[in-house]
Amino acid sequence: MKKLASFLISLALAANLFAQEHPKSSSPFTRSLTDSYLALQAGLASDDLNTAREAALAYIAAFDISTASLNTEALTLHANEIASAADLHTARYAFRELSEQAKMLFDYLATPDSEPLYLIHCSMAFAGEGADWIQASPNISNPYYGARMFTCGSVTRSLGSAASAVPDAHSDSCCTSGVDPSECESHAAGACCQK
Repeated sequence: MKKLASFLISLALAANLFAQEHPKSSSPFTRSLTDSYLALQAGLASDDLNTAREAALAYIAAFDISTASLNTEALTLHANEIASAADLHTARYAFRELSEQAKMLFDYLATPDSEPLYLIHCSMAFAGEGADWIQASPNISNPYYGARMFTCGSVTRSLGSAASAVPDAHSDSCCTSGVDPSECESHAAGACCQK
């Protein structure tokens, strides 16, 4: 039920965002939003809750400089949860939801001159439910597992163009990161740890 509610909120946000007259060019808002999201992702990948909290606050502050009339409360809900998270698990759960919104935001705000961003997917995250995140590099640094499975995930596409495939995308490389193979037996995709 919670997943359905989150999807409906994301759908409403997307409709709100696409109705806005936001400049389709690199702007202070876009740069601030991108930088803070990437810092948040890096903090979680480094198992650094304090850095993640600070980056979440910067993500929230980025909306103060937007020229569009956005539903800031809804767009920063998950960043607020991260900023006040008591532990990494709570922050990572909220980051999964934030990343769903961020995919729409970054796809919408991307321009031909935007720096490349990559959508990454880890099918093992959250007990096989899977989760996405965004990075500036195709080199995997998993925010859901941190040091435990730092390189687990695969590049899905670059953002800004839904048809844009990434050449030489990494496969789910959980086993190459030192994960106990028994943890991969329940892996939803099944291919991650098969030899």
